[in-house]
Amino acid sequence: MAELAFTPAQHEAAEHEGSALLVAAGAGSGKTKVLVERLMRRITGPDAVDIDRFLVITYTRAAAAELKARISDELTKRLAQAPRERTLRRQISLLARAHIGTIHSFCSMLVRTNAHLLDVRPDSRVPDKAEISVLRDSVLEDLLEKKYAEMTEPFRQLVDTLGAGRDDAALVSAILDTYDAVQSHPYPELWLSGQIAGPLPEGDAGMTPWGALLLEKARKTVEYWLGRMSAAADRMRSDGKVFAARGDSFLETVSGLRAFTDALKRGWDAATAFGGIPFPRVKPLKAEYKTPEAEVLMEERKRCKAAMEKIRGLFSLASAELIADIAATRPATDELFRLVIDFGREFSSEKRKRGLLEYSDLEHLALKILYTPEGEYTPQAAEISERYEQILVDEYQDVNRVQDMIFGAVSKSGRNLVMVGDVKQSIYRFRLADPTIFLEKYAAYSDKPASGEPKRLLLTKNFRSKALILKAVNDLFSSIMSEDLGEMEYTEREFLSAGREVGDESEPAFELDLLDISQAPEGTDRVNAEAEITARRIKALLDSGMQTEGKPIRPGDIAILMRSPKGRDTQFVKALAALGIPAAARKSASLFDDPETSTLISLLSITDNPLQDVPLIAVLRSPLFGFTADELALIREADKTSDFYTALVKRAQVCSKCEGFLNTLGDFRDKAQDLGVDRLLRYIFDKTSITAAAGATGAYGGERLYLLLDYARSFEAAGGGGLFGFINQLRVMSEQEENSLSITPAATGREVSVISIHGSKGLEFPVVVLSNLAGEFNNGDLNKKLLIHQNLGAGPKRTDTDRRIEYATLPRIAIRQKLKNELLSEEMRLLYVAMTRARDKLICVCTSKAPAQELLSELSLKASLPVDPNVLENCRSMAEWMLLASLPLSKRDPMWKPVIYRYDGETEKKAQADAQSVREPDEEDIRRISQAVSYRYPWKEAASLPSKITATGLGITGKAAEAAEEAHSLLGDFFGGTFTKPGFVYREMGLTAAERGTAIHRAVQFIDLNRCLDIESAEAELLRLKNMRFIREEEAAAVDPMKIVQLVLSPIGVRIRNAQSVRREFKFSLLVRADELLGRGGDEKLLLQGVIDCFIEEDGELTLIDFKSDHVTAQTQEQKAITYLPQLSAYSLALRRITNKPVRQSLVYFFATGCSIDISENGGRYDDDT
Repeated sequence: MAELAFTPAQHEAAEHEGSALLVAAGAGSGKTKVLVERLMRRITGPDAVDIDRFLVITYTRAAAAELKARISDELTKRLAQAPRERTLRRQISLLARAHIGTIHSFCSMLVRTNAHLLDVRPDSRVPDKAEISVLRDSVLEDLLEKKYAEMTEPFRQLVDTLGAGRDDAALVSAILDTYDAVQSHPYPELWLSGQIAGPLPEGDAGMTPWGALLLEKARKTVEYWLGRMSAAADRMRSDGKVFAARGDSFLETVSGLRAFTDALKRGWDAATAFGGIPFPRVKPLKAEYKTPEAEVLMEERKRCKAAMEKIRGLFSLASAELIADIAATRPATDELFRLVIDFGREFSSEKRKRGLLEYSDLEHLALKILYTPEGEYTPQAAEISERYEQILVDEYQDVNRVQDMIFGAVSKSGRNLVMVGDVKQSIYRFRLADPTIFLEKYAAYSDKPASGEPKRLLLTKNFRSKALILKAVNDLFSSIMSEDLGEMEYTEREFLSAGREVGDESEPAFELDLLDISQAPEGTDRVNAEAEITARRIKALLDSGMQTEGKPIRPGDIAILMRSPKGRDTQFVKALAALGIPAAARKSASLFDDPETSTLISLLSITDNPLQDVPLIAVLRSPLFGFTADELALIREADKTSDFYTALVKRAQVCSKCEGFLNTLGDFRDKAQDLGVDRLLRYIFDKTSITAAAGATGAYGGERLYLLLDYARSFEAAGGGGLFGFINQLRVMSEQEENSLSITPAATGREVSVISIHGSKGLEFPVVVLSNLAGEFNNGDLNKKLLIHQNLGAGPKRTDTDRRIEYATLPRIAIRQKLKNELLSEEMRLLYVAMTRARDKLICVCTSKAPAQELLSELSLKASLPVDPNVLENCRSMAEWMLLASLPLSKRDPMWKPVIYRYDGETEKKAQADAQSVREPDEEDIRRISQAVSYRYPWKEAASLPSKITATGLGITGKAAEAAEEAHSLLGDFFGGTFTKPGFVYREMGLTAAERGTAIHRAVQFIDLNRCLDIESAEAELLRLKNMRFIREEEAAAVDPMKIVQLVLSPIGVRIRNAQSVRREFKFSLLVRADELLGRGGDEKLLLQGVIDCFIEEDGELTLIDFKSDHVTAQTQEQKAITYLPQLSAYSLALRRITNKPVRQSLVYFFATGCSIDISENGGRYDDDT
């Protein structure tokens, strides 16, 4: 950053005294220098205060070290100018004692010095993620085991709703997610208890916090469309013929929107009772009067109708039904919260026993020291508050509620608290940062307060970036950032202004690129295409002679920033390398990515337990021991049935190489009995060539091994846990994206940096290329089974365990909406951070799979200035945000005209976006758009079908189809298969009717019919299946042996036993035409899937049999069988297609009556001409 003279705002930030001060320091505004100057003015001069009487809190240790270094440099510089100044010498000597560090280092100091007031060991330490993960998994496993043994009714309901599936992974995830979420609350257990004890809502759902949020959101959306449709009606008045035909319809819709807005203001039930928004059919209009403008307005009406149908769906249930859903889910959520409380207590107890304190523990223990249970300051708080002259908090936008309470307690109730930050750069919500704390004070504090009142001060002079870059930032965020999306208004008072001298102007400082890959070969990877074009653009920039600070730019002056570079950064590095441009991904290199380290971990695993085939083979095949594939095959040949270690022992009898390996491994296993893990590793290093092999692989190879050795020393120093415990901890660590066993390569300054936006915060680069803007927002966390919000509580789904379907409750819908808003707001702030990293040039790259002009024309229909939050909320990427804003902005500033690059897979063509992409559409544009939007797909019915359909789903209509679809979603998407309860649950509860039906189907699938000619033999056969684990004990007990005998002795049973061939549980997947399967949908292809219970072959013809466990009688069985006609017809079609043999009969066999019904004569929909 260029040397700066203090602006009036900076001077005031350095001087203000007498009250709390909130400094909203915009990007590049020199806030660190202001902090240093503020301290220097207080620790020097005649009224100097010792520096150790200031508490300075930074977000990271690196930031603390940088700040301390700057203070030291400034003191040293001043001492050189006044060598006899004793005050300066004293401050330099006290600097080492000054508390300039993170909030956690401060909390740790508080806990250590007040350990006698707490139930903690003074030598407690902060564990790494892997160690704490192992411990908390163990604690939770013990807790759940105890809960399963007790099996109370609330826990049973929780298991059914949250923990159903093959295991309790969903339940475990819900407990841990909830536990983590509440750690940012000052009193987590109190919050959870309050949720349990809270009364159930009554009356109108709009009076609940969830209903109120949704009503407000719906009202704003309806008002948006009211404005759009009113404007459309006004535009239509200019054409009398069109208005005469369509005006009344539009005006009636406008009236309905206005009435619906009023209903939303009156409450939930008023909105539910509202009859609907009218969209009357428009009168016919002669072809000559159907102007492009008229058709665009009709398209606007169509979009409005779709939006209103979605909103009306939200208000389909009355308050009573919604509150009933809340009441039904309350026992399960209450039990979950009780589990989280129990887990928190037991987890805390185990941590204290081991002397472990997580960062959240440090914060809550500090709170316990500073506050009484009644919420008053303790004597310790008063003492600490008097100790410090002033509290300075940097990056205040990233604090949470616990931390903010700590600052309040040690700062004389905030009177000597200085908070510095930029809420537009708050990008750590996933670490429980809460930007609303900053926003609340930003709104509450005054620019010109009365004496003693808190003051707000803005630093908006930017000393980093060129004016055009700042103009682009101001233009964009004043267009898209609002309280509704972004959590604050970006107004002129927040605008950044240039404070640096103008540099090289040979290149425009801001560039918006639009990469069109619509003509690229099918299957072209978007990121690869973007990487190739970006590399070419950087090459051109390097060849252009552009300068920064008077010197030509070099690769090291350029950074490529991405939202999430994982898996993409290497593509950009390769593309740049292909053009001879050095590049490096600035990311941590994990120890687990190193082959020698992986080999070492495998060696430790088989030292602990050699009966593990995969790690054993990995070690044998590694360069350490050098076994070839042929040698491994010979080992397996020695014993084909046992584990690989047993085969190795047998092979060693005739193979000296195998014998040598076993001797080495035996030596390591003997040493492992006596040595700690660290000493065992050192012994392995001495006895093998692994360190030399690692060093030969390139950068950081040997360093990683010694990093593992250091970690082993720490593991042993912390009490250890044996070799198995060490390996288990490494396993957990390997599954974490960030772990302490990583090496971050230092930047050499000679290569293009590829870095995440999060990683770029606090940095600056002469040239920034902002890439992967078209990457879609990640909404995965919004689909969890249980959503938690710190203000709105829990948002569960309601599960109908009888029908095995689930649906969202009112709290869930509201919390999901709130979380989505917060997620998109953070994405917007990420974009702000990325754009403000550039000093001399900013290139924003948007990629489109659709033709560029088509995309821009489509977006122009939704564009406005500012862009409405309703539109922004439905965008899928940052690229859509930027392009939406660019269309109206380009009318007043050409720099917002996108530069279009067309990529065909081999060459790229560049073209300046023509006026069509950045102005109001003319008649030709509108004609072309109207033609596109008025196109009607000829096979509309097929388009409404899923691409995949199951045979069992055919013929199910109405509510049943809806239930079937929801059930399929529940079982497939949420539980990964069918419900499988623990055995003891079956023993206590018994099988449901559906589960008994499944049991008899499984028995028939595996049973030998020739062994079931009487009840005794059928019972023996069921016992055989149980012993062979084809069916569970509970299922075997649920199958009536008489039903099996009845099937075997029936006519169809005899035919099955005597058939030429029999196939049971025949699974198939088959592509069929929609009209062939459904009689409609044209030649669209559907994937038909199914499982045929049984089919037999007799004289070259097939008979298919479908077994049914329905409750039927002799009087109702035929009627019931007919309902399965679509299913069996589909089976018949599939068999004919797959086997090329005719299907003679389609039979439905009912276990309830022991009869088979032939429905093949009714199956004439499908013929054999396929």
